[in-house]
Amino acid sequence: MVACFPSVSTLILDGGDENTVNAVAQLLAYALGIGCDDTENLEMLWSRRKQQYDREMGPFLTPRMFPYSWLGLTARCDGFVFRIEDDPEAYLQYRGVDGTPYPDRTDIAVTLVWDSLAHDYAQEIVSFLTC
Repeated sequence: MVACFPSVSTLILDGGDENTVNAVAQLLAYALGIGCDDTENLEMLWSRRKQQYDREMGPFLTPRMFPYSWLGLTARCDGFVFRIEDDPEAYLQYRGVDGTPYPDRTDIAVTLVWDSLAHDYAQEIVSFLTC
């Protein structure tokens, strides 16, 4: 679980973008946002490409794209909940066709953004940067 804004009353899912999810809130004089990979959608794409044995994906050494899943907002709506689905160590040696490692396959990456509500664009920029 990643509880990023414990004093925020409610984060609201903001829809995200292609392959991402995000949530936004307001706290005092700030617009706040949190975003991460949409693991459900990316796993679906991964599975499809694996079935087609897409060579651009390199060797399919793991049963999933990520060893974790994004489950949604915490019960208090102050952060995100993740579940470990598989042994992360199995994903450490995964490399693409060019030999480049994929650390994002093992690390849970969360984007946190805030901006002053004194700016007219605060809500929009926070939402955009967390997608």
